[in-house]
Amino acid sequence: MDEMFGNISTLITFQVSQKDAERLSAELSGEASPAHLMSLPKYHAIVQTAIDGVPSRPFVMKTLPPPERRKHHADPETIQRVLSRRFRRPAPLAAA
Repeated sequence: MDEMFGNISTLITFQVSQKDAERLSAELSGEASPAHLMSLPKYHAIVQTAIDGVPSRPFVMKTLPPPERRKHHADPETIQRVLSRRFRRPAPLAAA
């Protein structure tokens, strides 16, 4: 595991479990406590990146939530019917 963290130049972590929080807190030089890592709100992350090969101080980043699902998805039968009309070709006749 140490080898993996040794090769990471940017670390982005969202809310994690207690076990992972303790390990990640150590990787972030203790600047983000395990309690902080376990209680990050939705769409928030702690980031540490390398600038000119030197790790930056960790900072909090807010991300965008996933896009809302469309409410009017076509049912599978409608999709099949439309695709069939659009792309279906007659089968070639078998040679007798």
